[in-house]
Amino acid sequence: MGLLLSESNMKKAFCESLATAGIGAAESHGDDVLAELIIKVVPSEMLNDFPSRLLASATKVCSNDPYNWRVLQREPEFDEETIFQMLLDGWFNEIVWP
Repeated sequence: MGLLLSESNMKKAFCESLATAGIGAAESHGDDVLAELIIKVVPSEMLNDFPSRLLASATKVCSNDPYNWRVLQREPEFDEETIFQMLLDGWFNEIVWP
């Protein structure tokens, strides 16, 4: 049985997913990173493939211990106004379930 799908566990899993996708500061500075614009944090050379990297990371992190959640295989969408918190509140909350 995996961890409860609580707000704090979701945030932790999301930050781990960001770190695995190449945004290393997310694990240790989650709150700061969540408030940042995606296009300012994600290196420009990663922007095009970042949605697929983040989905793959979220699947890897969330479907294994300690979470053991299911993940809908849908890539996130974002624009120059999107912050990471928006991805957590919208996309991530929609694709993950116990």
